[in-house]
Amino acid sequence: MSIMVTTNGYISVNSVDLSDHATAIALDAAIETREATCMGTGGARVFRTGLQNPTVTASFRNDHASGSVESTLRALVSTNSTGVPLVVQKVTGSATNPTSTNNPKYTFSAVVIDGDLNVLNETVGEIPEISVKFVPYSGSFTVSTTAT
Repeated sequence: MSIMVTTNGYISVNSVDLSDHATAIALDAAIETREATCMGTGGARVFRTGLQNPTVTASFRNDHASGSVESTLRALVSTNSTGVPLVVQKVTGSATNPTSTNNPKYTFSAVVIDGDLNVLNETVGEIPEISVKFVPYSGSFTVSTTAT
């Protein structure tokens, strides 16, 4: 396995590439665990996998311009939101860095923001940042390991 320094992560929200504003991207491919212990199971607890519970967390340098970070993310807080596509990849897929087992592409068909969206969180002398947690609106995510 190669060791790699992340310098060019990719995140697209509702077909808007926000990679150039991203400072951190994390995908947690969690699956809930459920206890299945019954009498006579040998004196130890037994667990089974439950439902998928994936999340993507990301931090962005805020940009108030139309079509940039704030306007793209603010639309996901609406109670009318039905979710938007989200694509996350370790390195932007290209001819020199194609989608592969070393650079898989994770795609959610629809996500919404979990919790609040802090659109104004600024400190004197600092660059404003927005941190968000995306959860699936419906379904789970898919993983692509071949270039498309």
